[in-house]
Amino acid sequence: MKTEVLVYLGIFDNDEEQATKLIVEYMETLLPFYPQMSLDISRISKREKSVWVGSFIEVTEWGKEDVIYGRIEIVEKYLNCLRPIEISIYCPEPSFIALNIGLEDYLISRLIKSDGSPQGAVHLWDLISDNAIDRKILRYWHEGMTGPMIADHLGYRTQTVYNKLTSLRRKYGPKVVPSRSKLAKVSK
Repeated sequence: MKTEVLVYLGIFDNDEEQATKLIVEYMETLLPFYPQMSLDISRISKREKSVWVGSFIEVTEWGKEDVIYGRIEIVEKYLNCLRPIEISIYCPEPSFIALNIGLEDYLISRLIKSDGSPQGAVHLWDLISDNAIDRKILRYWHEGMTGPMIADHLGYRTQTVYNKLTSLRRKYGPKVVPSRSKLAKVSK
């Protein structure tokens, strides 16, 4: 695979189905100029998440390399939450940059930009990977327990709990893992 350049990375409050319909619409607008172009769709797994991958390609004759105009990835920002989605557009070579920027403009003008906040989840701790103790720590944190209380309840050192919270905040952001002071303001 050739080196690709990330042309665009955006977060939207739409679901995957809405975004994929727009990508197909955009490709259809290109067909008069690129009649052999097609959209190759697959699904891969990245960081425990299912990723929709679409590639604008032109299949060439046997023995020649297919032309890849660009690649798009759509992934749910949080586990168990359909919105927001993160869309990445990659360009394999400079001569196709206008085509990929055109897709970016097409999506931006038709999708709802997101601030990254999860939507439709029952509990924020359900948005994170269910590994080891992360969800339990986050749940107890949101329920108002302090670091020492969580540590005592789970049988861990207090510093271990704070280290986990810091790591989760870096990974998922302060909206999912707020500081104790911000959490206290929200619950009042």
